[in-house]
Amino acid sequence: MDAKENQNINTTQPQSWNQPRPFRPFEVMMRRRWQLFSCLLLVCGIAFATTVMRKPKYQSTARVQVVMDQPQLGPGGGLGMFSGGMDGDYFSTQCQLLQSPHVLSRAAENLNMSGGHWVYSEAGIKQLRDSVKVNPVPSSRLIDIVGTSSDPAKSAAIANQVTAAFIEISMDARRAGNKRIIKRVNQQIAGFDRQIRQKQQKINQYRQDNLITGNHGSLAAVEGRIATIESELTGIQMNRLALENRRSLLKNHLSGNTGLETEETTLDDVNNDEFVASLRRKLRDFRDQEEQLARVYLPGHEKLRNARVQIASFEAQLIDRKQKLLQNLYKKTAEEYSAALLHEQSLTTMLEQQKTFGVEQTRTDQQYTDLLSNLELLQHTRADRVSRIKQFELDEDMRESPVVVIAAARKPIRPAGLSKSRQTASILLLGVLFSISFIFALERLSAENAQPSPFGEPVYMNAAGPMYWNSAMWPGMQQVDPSSAACPTTASQPTASQPTASQPTAAATTTTENKTQEIETVTILGQIDSMSLGGQSTGDMAFAGRCRIIHADQSSAQAETYRDISFNLLSRFGQTQQNIVVTGITPQSGKTTCASNLAMLMARAGKNVLLMDANPIQADLQKVFAQDKNCCGWQKVLSDISLLDQALQQTDIPNLTVLHQDSNNQSWSQIEDSNLDQLVQELKQRFDWVIYDSGNTHLTFTRNLLEAVGKSISVVATTGDKLKVAQAAEQVELCGAVCLGVIENRPAGVCQNSSTPDSQLANG
Repeated sequence: MDAKENQNINTTQPQSWNQPRPFRPFEVMMRRRWQLFSCLLLVCGIAFATTVMRKPKYQSTARVQVVMDQPQLGPGGGLGMFSGGMDGDYFSTQCQLLQSPHVLSRAAENLNMSGGHWVYSEAGIKQLRDSVKVNPVPSSRLIDIVGTSSDPAKSAAIANQVTAAFIEISMDARRAGNKRIIKRVNQQIAGFDRQIRQKQQKINQYRQDNLITGNHGSLAAVEGRIATIESELTGIQMNRLALENRRSLLKNHLSGNTGLETEETTLDDVNNDEFVASLRRKLRDFRDQEEQLARVYLPGHEKLRNARVQIASFEAQLIDRKQKLLQNLYKKTAEEYSAALLHEQSLTTMLEQQKTFGVEQTRTDQQYTDLLSNLELLQHTRADRVSRIKQFELDEDMRESPVVVIAAARKPIRPAGLSKSRQTASILLLGVLFSISFIFALERLSAENAQPSPFGEPVYMNAAGPMYWNSAMWPGMQQVDPSSAACPTTASQPTASQPTASQPTAAATTTTENKTQEIETVTILGQIDSMSLGGQSTGDMAFAGRCRIIHADQSSAQAETYRDISFNLLSRFGQTQQNIVVTGITPQSGKTTCASNLAMLMARAGKNVLLMDANPIQADLQKVFAQDKNCCGWQKVLSDISLLDQALQQTDIPNLTVLHQDSNNQSWSQIEDSNLDQLVQELKQRFDWVIYDSGNTHLTFTRNLLEAVGKSISVVATTGDKLKVAQAAEQVELCGAVCLGVIENRPAGVCQNSSTPDSQLANG
C-alpha cells in the first residue's frame, strides 16, 4: 500500500471526540425532574400501602435456663456405664427440642385449653412454629423463647405455653430416661444373681475336690508339721556335728597315742572312770614314797627299786585302761554318729515332702480365696445396685425440673420493629435514594446510546488512545474500523491533496472497504508510544528500565496502557490458567518490553507467573532479570525435563519466576525441540500464567512454540501500517495458534504517512 492509499484510508475525527462529557448531577435531576417525582411518588406509595396494610407484630419473650441434669445413677451415683449427664451437644439439643413437633403439639394443646384457636394438626403446628423463635443467649445456658403474633396477649400466651410444654417434655424425657436406666440396672442385678449362683456352685465343687473342710485347716496342719520337722532336724544336725567332732578327737588319741600317760588329761568319760582314778591315786602315793625313799636311801637300794617297780606297774595298768576306754568310746561314738546321720536324712526327706505338699495346698487355698473374693465382690456390687435403685426411686419425685423459668413472658405494650414515624422517615429516605439512582441510570444509558462515534459505533477509550476490539473475540466490546485511527493533529487538517473522510473518492472508498474487511477481525490490545525513559540510549540500563516501565515510571502513558492491557486480559480469562506467546514479524519490535511489563503486572495481580526467554537468537531477558550462571537453561530442560526445578529462577518481583536460556549461547539451529510439548504442559500445570518472550514468526522454533501453546500476542513496530497488523495476526494463525490481539509499538506525534523505518520505532 502506497502513501496515497494510506491517505485515502484515513478518516478525520474531532479533536475532542475522546474527551468524556462532564457529569453534572443537578442538571440531570432538573432535566428529569418529572421522572424523579413520578418514581418517588410510585415507590413511596407502594411502601406506604404495604405499611398500612401490614398488621403490626407483637413479640413477647420468656427466658429459661437449662440446668445440668445429672442423673443420680450416672457418674456421681457410681454407675458410669449408665451416664445420662450433659455433654457438649446437650444445650444445642435442647434448643432443637424447643422447635420440635413434640413440644409444639403440647403447646398447641395448652393453647386450645386456655381459649386459643390453634388447630391440633400439621398445618397448625407449622403455623405455631412460624410464631416461635428460639434465641440462645451467648456464653450462657439461657434461652429466650420469643412468641410473635398480631395480638399482644396471644404473643405472651404462645411464649409461656411453649415454655410450659418445654418444661413438661423435659421432665417426661428425664423420667423416661431414668426408667430406662433403672431397667438396665435391674437387668444387671439379675446378671449378678446368675453369676453369684454359678460362683457358689463352683466353690462347693472345689471344696469337695480338694477336701477343704474349714478355713485353711489343711494348710495350717502342714505348716505345723513342717515347723516340727525343721526343729527336730536342727537338733539332729547339731548332735551329728558334736558326734563327728568327738569321733575325730578319739581317732586322733588312738592313732597318736596321746592322752594315755599317767597325768595326761583326756576325755571326761576316761578321766571320770573309777579304776583310772584309783590308779592315779596309787601312783601319786608311790611317787610320794619314792621321793621320801630317795632322800633316805641310795639310788640302788632295794626298797627304792621296789617302789619304782610298783610305779611302773601302775602306769602300765593306767595306760592300758585308758586305751581300752578310748576304744570303747570311739566305737560307741561311731555307732551314734551313723544313727544320727540316718535320722537326719530321714527328716530331710520328710521336710521336702511336707514342703511340696504345702506348696500345692497353698495354691489350692489361694484359688479358693480368689473364688471367695469374687463371690464377695459380686454380692457387694449387687447389694450396692439394689440400695442405689431404692434410694433413687425415693428421691426421684423430689428432684427439680431440668428447665428453670428465669422470666415469664409479659403482654407487650407496643409492636415490634420501627415506630410509625421512623418507618415513614425510612420510606421517604429510601424512596429518594432509589429515585435518584434510577434517573442517573437512565441518564447513563441514554448517554451511551446517544453518543456518536467518529466511525459510526462506540469506541472504548483509555489513557493511551483508542483501542479497537473484535466483537467475536471480546464479547460486550464494540468493534471499530482500525484504519480510521489516524493521528489527530494531521487528520483534523485535511489538505487539497488529501480528501477528507466525508468526501472520499470512489477508488479510495473501494480500497478502504477491502482493507477494512481484512483487518476488522484483528484486536488491537493497545498502542505503546515512544518511551522517554533513557532517551535515545540503547544500553542495557535503559533497555532494562523500559522493560520495567510499570515500576520505573508508573505515571507514564505507556505504564497506563500496559495496566489496561493486563486488566483486560485478566478480565477476559478470569481464574483460568493461560499460556501466551509474545511474538512479532520483525526484529526489535518490542516483544521483550511488552512481555516483561505484562508478566510483572500479572504477578502484581496475585498470579503465579513464569516468564520464559524463548528467543533462541537473542537472549535479552537476562538484561532485565539477573541470571544465575550456575543454573541451566531451557535448552537443557528440553533434553531432560527433570532439570526444570534447577532451571527456574526467582526474581525480585513477588510471584514472578524466570526461565532463562543456557549461558553458553547455544545456536538456535541445534536446539532439540522434540520435548517442547512436554515442557509446555509441565509449565502450564505449575503456573497460572506462562508468558513466552519468543522470536519472530519466521523462526522454526517460534512456529513450533506457537503450535504447542496455541495462543499468542503479536507486537508490531508500526506508525499505523494496518497491513502489517493484519500480517502479524495472519502469521500467528498460519502457525496453528490463535492471535489474542496485536500491540502497536509506535512513537507519539508520528502519523500514518510517516516515513520513519520500523526498526527505529522499537521500544526495546
